[in-house]
Amino acid sequence: MVCKTRPTLIAAALVFALAATVFMGCERKNDTVSKAEKGEKDKPGIEETKAIAEEGFIYGLPIVMNYKVRE
Repeated sequence: MVCKTRPTLIAAALVFALAATVFMGCERKNDTVSKAEKGEKDKPGIEETKAIAEEGFIYGLPIVMNYKVRE
C-alpha cells in the first residue's frame, strides 16, 4: 500500500521553501552591492583606486610567483 500523503507533504514543503526564498530575496539589503547600485557619494577617487590596486599587486605577486615556481 502506497502512502498518498507523503508526496503531498513533499510538494507542500517545496512550495513553502520556494515562497520563503522569494520573500527573503525581496528584502531590502544594506550591503555593499546595494549601496553601489544606489550610487553612494563616498566612492574612492582615482588616486585611492590606484593605491588599492598597487597594494593588491604587492600582496598577490609573491603568491602567484610561488605557484609558478611549483610548476
